[in-house]
Amino acid sequence: MFTTSMAYKQIMRMQESADMVAHTLRVYNAIGDLTSHYSKADSEEFRNEILKNKAANSTIAAYKQEGKTVINNLEFLVSDNESQRAHLKPLKALLNSLYSQLTNLDSITYTSNAVPFEIRENQKSKINKTLFDIRGIKNRMQKQEENLLKKREIVYKSHKSTAPIVLLVLAFFALFVFIISFYKIYLNKLEIRKSEFFLKTVLNTTDNIVNYYEPYLMPTTVTILKILKLYLLTTVITIT
Repeated sequence: MFTTSMAYKQIMRMQESADMVAHTLRVYNAIGDLTSHYSKADSEEFRNEILKNKAANSTIAAYKQEGKTVINNLEFLVSDNESQRAHLKPLKALLNSLYSQLTNLDSITYTSNAVPFEIRENQKSKINKTLFDIRGIKNRMQKQEENLLKKREIVYKSHKSTAPIVLLVLAFFALFVFIISFYKIYLNKLEIRKSEFFLKTVLNTTDNIVNYYEPYLMPTTVTILKILKLYLLTTVITIT
């Protein structure tokens, strides 16, 4: 039972460390999704799509929904990591600012065709500044996950390398306990055999003693009468 329990705990520790590595990789991939999301706003192709498309509001709405999905996934994955959760609040605020700035860019383009070129460029500069701040938070989150991944990989490799050794030691320990138990049972069996032999010897000796003393301990009536008659005759002769 002890060896089974120890082997089970060792396997569970290795499984837990493997799960932690897999979880860190999922967080890392979610941060990658965040990178793909905000990088769209950094591309001229996406901005031109907003500027040229009369249905730009629907494009921005779909973009916002995509960002919401990314943030919700990150919130779920880092729910057990307080330091990473602290990054999400400013990140959500920056994404909301980005969506507003993209909407304003669309409004500037289509509400006033006479808007100077400098105003549109100024709005693009604001978008670039927001993207820069988002990128900074993303880099900090990514760096933290990279460090965490390295630590968890070390723990996993340690458990993975020690698991066979621990299991082998436990197997030898179980074999040792089995041999000791078997030897103890064998010694007990020998003691029982010795006790049985001694008891038989005592019983046989007791039977011989009883058989030897039995005629003297229990004389018959005839023998007693003979001895009495002999005693009386001897007494009469002596008196005469």
